[in-house]
Amino acid sequence: MELVVYDTLAAMRAVLEAPPLQRRELYHRQLIEPLRSYWEPIVQSFAPDSSDDDDAIRPLLWNIDLAGDTTPHLEALDRLERAHAWAVVAEAIRTAARAFTHRAILPERIECVLTLGDPNDAYFMHWLRGSVGANSVRGFSLLIWPTDENLPRLPALVAHEFHHKVRLAFEPWSEQTTLGDYIVLEGLAEAFAAELYGEERIGPWVTTLSAAELDQARRVIGAAHEARGDIRGYVFGDTVAERFGIKPVGLPFCAGYAVGYQLVRAYLRRSGKSVVATTAIPSAQIIRESAYFAADDEIIRADSNLMRR
Repeated sequence: MELVVYDTLAAMRAVLEAPPLQRRELYHRQLIEPLRSYWEPIVQSFAPDSSDDDDAIRPLLWNIDLAGDTTPHLEALDRLERAHAWAVVAEAIRTAARAFTHRAILPERIECVLTLGDPNDAYFMHWLRGSVGANSVRGFSLLIWPTDENLPRLPALVAHEFHHKVRLAFEPWSEQTTLGDYIVLEGLAEAFAAELYGEERIGPWVTTLSAAELDQARRVIGAAHEARGDIRGYVFGDTVAERFGIKPVGLPFCAGYAVGYQLVRAYLRRSGKSVVATTAIPSAQIIRESAYFAADDEIIRADSNLMRR
């Protein structure tokens, strides 16, 4: 497997240290053009006429006010550099790949883009705790505003995104993808992160629901798990739905992630299998054999220790 972790550290530093009037040109030269092979397939899939529009591309890579004060961003960049974040990401990808040796079809090439997130985005900083990953055609991107809480979780975030690349080789995304498929995809990815790095490193998208909220989400999603089409409202919850113009369905933040994670945990507990061994198993089988949507209160209580962490 070929691994490319782009040197966005040097590129972002060049932009941040430049006078304001030079930043747009430097952003184009240091980030947009060198990363074209990464972002262009994304743009071509939903806005093919935007390939030469820097204003449309920047939000996909590094969304920053190029005319603003860059001092906080330079300090955050310094912190990432001191934490050897790019080396940490590369090693986490290698660790994830080694876990699947002789067990799965690994991607031939993984490209990873690590950039600073937006510290002024309340949703990003509060709900996501200042870090998030996003899968793409050629690899995945990671946004982080470094804190004491999220820096130790960076390898687990990488593991989550890497697992998507492997899982989707077995059960590709299509128009026939169901809500059940989607939540199992996310649940397996977070369970893989926990398997590699421990449950204390898993993300807020699976740990912030109370036991009552989780039970409500389990019932609502269980009743709709065979649904297709625009199922994002069930996965992301109303907080995200309202932000991105998705139809809300009356569920809390990232309910589908939390339900998917607990469902996969129930399957692993019942089957005795590892996440790696489970990765090639169809979602319908995982859902059925987990018995999670038919679970009694005992299963809910068994996992309640993860809530409100």
